[in-house]
Amino acid sequence: MEHNTQGGLTPKEEYDMKKKKKQEGGESELPANTSTKKIVTWIIAIVLLGLLTWAIVTSPKVSEEDILARNGAHWHIDLEIFIDGVPVEVSANIGLTGGHSAQARNMHTHDTDGVIHAEKAGFVTNDDFRLKEFFNIWNRDFSADSILGNKVNEEKTISFFVDGEPNQEFEEYILRDGAQIEIRYE
Repeated sequence: MEHNTQGGLTPKEEYDMKKKKKQEGGESELPANTSTKKIVTWIIAIVLLGLLTWAIVTSPKVSEEDILARNGAHWHIDLEIFIDGVPVEVSANIGLTGGHSAQARNMHTHDTDGVIHAEKAGFVTNDDFRLKEFFNIWNRDFSADSILGNKVNEEKTISFFVDGEPNQEFEEYILRDGAQIEIRYE
């Protein structure tokens, strides 16, 4: 039998010894299932990091003062419009497609009672509920200079009231739950 001069063992004897140590658990090599656990752990960590990144990238970039609600809103606002003292009917089903509420825009009506339903799930910002957006959905004009095709001139003005108080925001007004809005062209 040939002996290794450095360790006193032949290559076959070294191999047999390593094999025996492995069987007895004496080797420090990791079992196959430990390697699999490490791989799965890394995959989970990468997926979680990806989800976190996606959440950050897709979250709205608005300041705190522009946030109306974080978990959705369903508000009701009363709108009255008068042209030369005559009430104007706010149409039913503004912002609805396919019936009573099959496809509803963020702002819509159900009846001719002048109640605007401001509804949105999830994150709601000021821009979601500006009065001008309702008039855009209705396909009508409204600003400090014009209401339903009636323009301000030397004889006629537009007055805008919220809860009975004069308001200068006009189309930029941000709807609030329970608000009473009155627009007068006289």
